[in-house]
Amino acid sequence: MSKVGLSWVNDTIVGPFVEALNLNKITGAVEDANTFYNAGGTADELLISTANGNYKYVDNVIIQFKATASNTGAATVNVDSEGVKDLRDTDGLAIDAEFIIVGKYYTFVYDTGTGFFFNAPSGGKTIKSIQSGVTSISTSSVSVTITSIVPANSVIIIDYAFTSSTSEESRQINVGAKILNATTIEFFGQAPNKSISWRVIEFNGVKSKQTGELAKSYSTSEATQATTSVATSKSLLITSHSSGTTGIAGAGGALLRSRIISSTSIGFLLIPGNGLTTQNDTIYWQLIEFN
Repeated sequence: MSKVGLSWVNDTIVGPFVEALNLNKITGAVEDANTFYNAGGTADELLISTANGNYKYVDNVIIQFKATASNTGAATVNVDSEGVKDLRDTDGLAIDAEFIIVGKYYTFVYDTGTGFFFNAPSGGKTIKSIQSGVTSISTSSVSVTITSIVPANSVIIIDYAFTSSTSEESRQINVGAKILNATTIEFFGQAPNKSISWRVIEFNGVKSKQTGELAKSYSTSEATQATTSVATSKSLLITSHSSGTTGIAGAGGALLRSRIISSTSIGFLLIPGNGLTTQNDTIYWQLIEFN
């Protein structure tokens, strides 16, 4: 028997009734978590009102929102006036300034053990879309039209093979690539004809993306490029490079090594196979930082 108010009733009545109430709270939270809400409040003290107004802080429930401001430091969230909770990164640390960027979308999951909301960019939700294809190039450049993407959240990755050649040196001509705009990618190279396999990956959970082009001569010395500060443990550097001219004068089988040196610097080493040091290649680099 259980006591409800001043009356005693059978557990077979009270038990299911209480479970139904709890299930309603959990279901309401899950249903709300399937929607992205505009975050109100301030940049560092977010306020979110859900559609049914019955969001509850239960273990592993998610909240998804579109940022209306970029945070300036550690931030909190209060959903349906359930209480103020810290927003943490995937390592459990208070989020850094501009972890949340105005106009971008975020997913956080609640942990009852700590009482924090943790950023949840992993799994399939990290990748928004992947496009791929094959094209060929035998001139200085060629463009390919793709389905619209957000360039600031996307990268291009390529590999290629030669379909014809006139000399050993010509088979060493390299190919560069970049995202030109939301619907166009571009490739750079020289004769002879090359077949290029390309992938354009658009991500969710991107904090920043930087790109550039760098003319680099063949050398055993590393060239460095200054960048805006990034978290190196959450950043990825992707590169390609095109040879300057056709034939042995512009080829030499140059191999490119690239790396993130520090939070504000990346490096490139371009060494040819035949010892040439006078030819410049163009390096196309993409530095993407994730939340």
